[in-house]
Amino acid sequence: MRSFQFLTSYFLLFTSHFLLMTTSAPFLVSHYAVEVTLGGDFKVDGTFGEVSGLNNEVQMIKHEIFNPETLRSQTILVPGQGFSNGTITLKRGVTSNTGFWKWFDLVQQGRIDEARGRVMLGLYDYKYSLAAKWIFERAWPSKLTGPNMTSESGKYGMEELTVHYEYMRRELS
Repeated sequence: MRSFQFLTSYFLLFTSHFLLMTTSAPFLVSHYAVEVTLGGDFKVDGTFGEVSGLNNEVQMIKHEIFNPETLRSQTILVPGQGFSNGTITLKRGVTSNTGFWKWFDLVQQGRIDEARGRVMLGLYDYKYSLAAKWIFERAWPSKLTGPNMTSESGKYGMEELTVHYEYMRRELS
């Protein structure tokens, strides 16, 4: 019985080690960073505690057709020509870095063309090498929320940044 437990433990250890070495193993979602690049020299990067909203969606068109075999009409969905623009939400602890606030300030000043840029979300593997990245083109901040402050809490202050984008793609490194 002991040799069976040893072999089982060895197999699990070998399998998990093998999975870490293959390119098809899933990446930990806790190792990532965000970088924003606008025209000129404006570049902001940072780490966030949470990123959500990585969606891409093709618009659907409904077609009503008559099925002569069943003698009933049915609805068929087909892909449309457009994509819906997306929104990502970034949450992080408040730091002394004000780059994201300066980016948002461009929108408040009505300088939306200057505020549109490229956001790169990089996901890192267990060796902290860039494993995958998502690129959000023509992105701009639409909402920036500061921390809720209370003297009764021992929690960190959190900022939340909402970013709209026109196009998203995923790349492997």
